[in-house]
Amino acid sequence: MDDAASGATTRDRWLTWAANQNLPADQAADLALEALEGGASASAAAAAARLGSGFSSPQDVMQLRAELAWVESVIADLGLHQAPEELLLHYRRRRDLFIGALSHPPAAAGAPRPAIAQLTGPTARPSLREFVGEHSILILSYVGAFLLIVATVLFELYGVTGLPGSARFGAVLALDLAFGAAGRTCLRSIRLRLVGQTYIAIFALMAPLTGVAAYVFLDLGAAGVSRDQAVGAIGLSSAAIYAILAVRIESRGYAALSLASLLVGLLGVVNALHLGDWRPAGFALLVPVYVLAAHAGRRRDVFSRVAEPFIHFAAVFAILWAFEASISSTAGCTPGPGWTTWPGSSSRLEAIGSITSLA
Repeated sequence: MDDAASGATTRDRWLTWAANQNLPADQAADLALEALEGGASASAAAAAARLGSGFSSPQDVMQLRAELAWVESVIADLGLHQAPEELLLHYRRRRDLFIGALSHPPAAAGAPRPAIAQLTGPTARPSLREFVGEHSILILSYVGAFLLIVATVLFELYGVTGLPGSARFGAVLALDLAFGAAGRTCLRSIRLRLVGQTYIAIFALMAPLTGVAAYVFLDLGAAGVSRDQAVGAIGLSSAAIYAILAVRIESRGYAALSLASLLVGLLGVVNALHLGDWRPAGFALLVPVYVLAAHAGRRRDVFSRVAEPFIHFAAVFAILWAFEASISSTAGCTPGPGWTTWPGSSSRLEAIGSITSLA
């Protein structure tokens, strides 16, 4: 009795949802309930109902194709491990449902577009168990990435001291390159794209750590490489890596990391060049670079979407740094015949003002 009442309530909710979406109520509700019985999520059931009712959208097609690819990969894996036939039948039924939904023709050009509405109630949102089940690989990949980054940092801080520095650096470099190669390989497969993106993220985040490992384990400080030179080299090389990833993957996150790494790298360069009070002017050269990143490419370019805040931050930072350097220089000088600190400061401020005016 309770199950029947619950089923009726679920059907009523789907009927209400279908009416709000301007879909054939009974047909859409039946399609959605059939998909749910096959193990599909609420969002996939809604997409199948819209497609089956003749109201297709690119988002619905993409979602069901992704679900179909995932189900087919599960079936293939279960077949390799000789899973029970009952379990295989469960996923085959879900696969057939998605194939049937995708086989429906798209809506006619003159057909009314369904209104945007969401199914309310518990069936509209996947449960925690369902969410974890559908994204278990992605969750494990992210947790593994985090633990690997932590392990790399701990290895650099408290690594095995019995090994030579070149061997420890080689281990960090080999690990980073392995994840980069594995990520590139996985990105070529639709089923492993999420795993590939995680591996690429590990490779990207370990790139500056690899630079730190080179400086520490190879004892570059004793070889004459200053800390500022190391910061500049690591920052600029990381900026180049992130820029390549941003363009290839079309990721705004990597674009932002590239611009931030460029800022850190330029700070290291201007300090390594021993420009003295002209360091703010050297740092201000970052402003036109950010301007080019924001406006030189297409409007939909990944850098154009994230560069604007970096332009204003670099301009304000350079101006404040210049004022601080001028005040410090003036306070440390004694007026006399050879005192030229303030005119020099004025020239520096004028140069920085000219550069930052581009912002």
